[in-house]
Amino acid sequence: MTARDAASVEDLARSHPGTALPLPLDITDHAQARAVVHAAAGGLGQFNTAQERFGAIDVLVNNAGHSYRAAVEAAEDQVQELFATNFFGPAALIRAVLPGMRRHGSGTIVNVSSIGARSFPVGSGYYAASWKSPSWRSSPAPSVPASCVPSPSHAIITAVHSPSPPLMLVLGPDALISFRDAMKELSADVDAWEQTSLSTSFPLTGG
Repeated sequence: MTARDAASVEDLARSHPGTALPLPLDITDHAQARAVVHAAAGGLGQFNTAQERFGAIDVLVNNAGHSYRAAVEAAEDQVQELFATNFFGPAALIRAVLPGMRRHGSGTIVNVSSIGARSFPVGSGYYAASWKSPSWRSSPAPSVPASCVPSPSHAIITAVHSPSPPLMLVLGPDALISFRDAMKELSADVDAWEQTSLSTSFPLTGG
């Protein structure tokens, strides 16, 4: 597990001795991302203590990201930082773990993002564009026993272990409603312009 401040996840590591390794990671630092992969599973074949513990990276969960709202004329450095965090950073981690996953013949990559990738208010265009696929942000839940609360993490684990994992897993009733509304609007737009779409067809010529 990683965080900008590894100390913030040390409590999780203490709860799972021998199976958790807290490491610092600034997702915008691609060299550090590669170093984290090496530390977690030996990277491209280097043998180390962490590799003795974990062997290989079976699942990568990209959950880093932040929201951003601004007009199109937003400051360029802020937009670049947004994409560095929400897009290019996770992409760098994917490139770092893929060689090991290919070598072992298996692996799962989970990219967590926001329903804002499908349904977003005015001023969220850059934010929506920066996600590869729809992080969730949870609001406080009613006080109930922890054993009765199905968490997003449990839902992701269930999907990862499924023989037919979804290409997209929508989490939360609010996200589900927003996603379905966005899909209905998109489908209606496609249907309304169907004839125009079909009119652009052209015959294929044999070579």
